[in-house]
Amino acid sequence: TSGNVTALAASSLQVMAGTSDGKIFTSQNNGSTWTATNFKGGFVTEVVFGGGQRLYVSTYDGAWKSADGGNTWTAINNGLSDKMVTAFAATGKLFAGTGSAGVFVSVNGGAAWVPSNKGATLKGVRVLRLIYNRMFAGGYKSGVFVSTDNGESWTSISGLGSPAVWSIGGDDQGVNVFAGTDEGLVYRLQGGGKGTA
Repeated sequence: TSGNVTALAASSLQVMAGTSDGKIFTSQNNGSTWTATNFKGGFVTEVVFGGGQRLYVSTYDGAWKSADGGNTWTAINNGLSDKMVTAFAATGKLFAGTGSAGVFVSVNGGAAWVPSNKGATLKGVRVLRLIYNRMFAGGYKSGVFVSTDNGESWTSISGLGSPAVWSIGGDDQGVNVFAGTDEGLVYRLQGGGKGTA
């Protein structure tokens, strides 16, 4: 590929790689060899396994779904007021973070999207991460927000200020949650991100 590898996802069956020039590659031998799928989209921001043969891809040109392991793709953008999808997550519900319109959720596999921004003032979502039944969202100059009700509402995590948050990670039990920022700093979110940084 001529583009940078911007997204990776792995399952017990295959590894998927998305690139900055809008391509998706798959490997079924742990990365020894790669095959290009027929996906043609924009800059790939996330590749997410949805169970079985379902795959989801978010790009700067919208979100996409494959029901057959990446052989064919369908755009799933109905209701997205901003198709610059910068982050994506699946919890049963689907979550799409956008460049200017905050977070959207879908309860029907991407057939329709509705805004999910109650309590959130995200200026541009950069990361969505599910950690121990809590969904975290980080954005450009917005800090970190957490939802404990699967996206119905969001709460700002105080003490972090408003840096651009590029990454969020945590342990399996959600005891330790961390946010990486454009300040070159990593913040530990106290209490597993239940309210303060």
